[in-house]
Amino acid sequence: MKLALAAVIAGTTALSGLGAIPTLAAPSDATALPVRLQLKSLRIDDSQEDGAGENGDEPYLFLALVFADGSTLRADGLSQGTARVRVSRLSLPAQGSSSTATVPIPELGTKAISTLLPIAGAPLATGQQAASVSLAVIAMERDQRNSASADLLRLSLAEALTARVNAAIRRLGPTDLPNLPSAVQGAIASTLTTKVLTGPSGLLAPVLNGPDGDDLIGTGIAQWTYPEILAAGKAGRLFSLPFGAAGVQWTLSGLMQVRE
Repeated sequence: MKLALAAVIAGTTALSGLGAIPTLAAPSDATALPVRLQLKSLRIDDSQEDGAGENGDEPYLFLALVFADGSTLRADGLSQGTARVRVSRLSLPAQGSSSTATVPIPELGTKAISTLLPIAGAPLATGQQAASVSLAVIAMERDQRNSASADLLRLSLAEALTARVNAAIRRLGPTDLPNLPSAVQGAIASTLTTKVLTGPSGLLAPVLNGPDGDDLIGTGIAQWTYPEILAAGKAGRLFSLPFGAAGVQWTLSGLMQVRE
């Protein structure tokens, strides 16, 4: 598959999932690593966290993918570097009042594919170790019946993540290349703090506030470097991200792999 050229992608339709993440890499580049992220299931423990009389959880997820790799970054140009960022919103079927439910996530629309390149302008091994893809997840439970505000939040989240990640990248010099993955992860984590998300003017305020606001269950981050994905191969590496709030525990499971 040839992917369209883009440096930053912010959002798709509400239910489109992750999809193809554009890359600037030439498909014929021998160092280009084709990657695939597949979400598998969401396990919900205590799906009646709203209390008796409610209809159980109506889960949805904000999913952000951040590619910091050689398709947009050079070791000698980090001061002007940009990451590839995409944010989507995935709604899942409402759950009943049972204490535990495992919601399978259909393959269609929740598979992210792209190409990961070593950071250019550095020795190959160094450039590979510095290249990464990160998944950031915000797990939400819907109480409001109108999801228009949640759809608009994708743009705000994408802008905030892009700004913070790019700022972190641009603070690095050529000798700081080994620190690039941790800098990206730290920038993502700083975006997912309580203050940034749920404060009076927080990114999630439009859906959290009000008499019947949605609930933030939790956030999580997973990150894989080029060598880690390469070692996982086509069999892939399973991962799980736990989220918890007020006695509720959700767990998102998935697979990162080298794609065919």
